[in-house]
Amino acid sequence: MLLIIVQIPPRVRFNPFTTQADLFSFYHQVNNISKAHHTPYISFYNNSYQEERINHLKELSRILVLEMALNHRYEIPAHRNSFNAAVNRANFHFRNLETPIEVQRAPSPRASQRLVPDQGRVAAERPNTPFGHVPKPDTALQERAKKAMEKLGNDLPSECTDPISMEPLTDPIEINNRVYNRGTALNLLERGQFKDPFTRELIDPKTAKSGSYMLEAMEQHLEAKAGKEPALYVRHKQTNVHPLKDLIENWENLLNTAPKPH
Repeated sequence: MLLIIVQIPPRVRFNPFTTQADLFSFYHQVNNISKAHHTPYISFYNNSYQEERINHLKELSRILVLEMALNHRYEIPAHRNSFNAAVNRANFHFRNLETPIEVQRAPSPRASQRLVPDQGRVAAERPNTPFGHVPKPDTALQERAKKAMEKLGNDLPSECTDPISMEPLTDPIEINNRVYNRGTALNLLERGQFKDPFTRELIDPKTAKSGSYMLEAMEQHLEAKAGKEPALYVRHKQTNVHPLKDLIENWENLLNTAPKPH
């Protein structure tokens, strides 16, 4: 039995709640990043040391643990179906959060005719959810945030992404001074492990509120990059909500280093 620990690089997107994750493509994506940056994001174990390693790494970053029916790393299959067939179990870990990953298998002809919906989207659209009291963002604001994301590209601040999946915030909800996408928060709750991954405090869904200001922040990050003081910088300067607090510190650095007008 071979255990593979994939340390997910910063800013790399991985949604642990998506139905049947393509682990083959993701493994090779991280492997290519490792080679390009000369950073060992992937490690291999077949002894008892791996548990200690998992406990250490999950406090530092998001990790994916693959248990494969192999004896050595050089036996890792080069083709998707063989790779996925060799995966006995896959788990995502991040601090307090641990969730199993459904492995993408070769579909049967009959199964391939059925569309499998994305669980994050389904959870977000399900009526009468624990976050039903939290309003959806204004459509016009979502559109402006989308355009800002497109302009920023790889410069989109990590503070404007979901801290679990690293996907851009599109329907943000604030809970316990953190901001998640609604689908992520619902999936965490449904798995009965909704302790804050960062503080391990229990979360009361009734305390959740809209995090739409993070969509405004995407727009206003463009202003900060241009040397203009964002409105959120003034209104929320004393905030304790971590993504916005961290982003405001980022803005301060941008404004302090911006060329001064003559």
